[in-house]
Amino acid sequence: MRTCLILLSAAALVLGGPVHADTQLPENDRPARAAEAPRHVTVSGRGNVTAQPDRAMVTLMAEARSGELSVARDEVNRVVRDMQRYVRSLGVEDRHITTTGVTIRPEYDWDPQSRERRFLGYYVGRRIDIDLRQLDRLGALIEGAVDRGIGHISEPQLAVAEPSELRRQALALAASDARRNAETLATTLGSRAGPARRIVASDAPTAPEPRMMMRAEAVSDSGAADTYTAGEIRYSATIEVEFDLLID
Repeated sequence: MRTCLILLSAAALVLGGPVHADTQLPENDRPARAAEAPRHVTVSGRGNVTAQPDRAMVTLMAEARSGELSVARDEVNRVVRDMQRYVRSLGVEDRHITTTGVTIRPEYDWDPQSRERRFLGYYVGRRIDIDLRQLDRLGALIEGAVDRGIGHISEPQLAVAEPSELRRQALALAASDARRNAETLATTLGSRAGPARRIVASDAPTAPEPRMMMRAEAVSDSGAADTYTAGEIRYSATIEVEFDLLID
């Protein structure tokens, strides 16, 4: 009988011990409760700033073909010198004119009867890059290039001299838009938008790419330089912000 009492007492300690021991731990030794997940709202904002372009990058290509390399080269050099003089007459400084690019290659045609290549002559091309700071003279530059035998004229790339400030303005507008979106959502759902917790921003230089266009009403070559008009450059910024969601 004494042996049974000892076994029963040991079983009681095993089964009931952990329950009583947990309730008797000091306050500081108890497991901490999981922190309540913070409430937040994530919104996006967009900002756009438009500006008039004030400069243009124009690439011209003087080209010539001849059976003799020297003839093609002399013709191209003549066109380049003539174009340089004309560009200077428009008030463009030499430091804004680059004429270092040159391409020289022989050209061939395939003769199907003899099944051999036939030499046609030489191609010579010289590239002229112009950084035009007087945008009102862009039309005159393009028309003058055509008159002087320039074979290829790139589409002018329009820009502004100080784009960084415009990008910052677009970002500020995007941030304000995000704040308003967060406040609208929070108020509708019976809460308030608090401080920003996380910010992800991106900005695009130009959208769409600005272009110099010729007006459709141009009907003659006379005065054609005045038919070129520049559109606006639009700087866009997009921002994603996570705000604390405050509940009174």
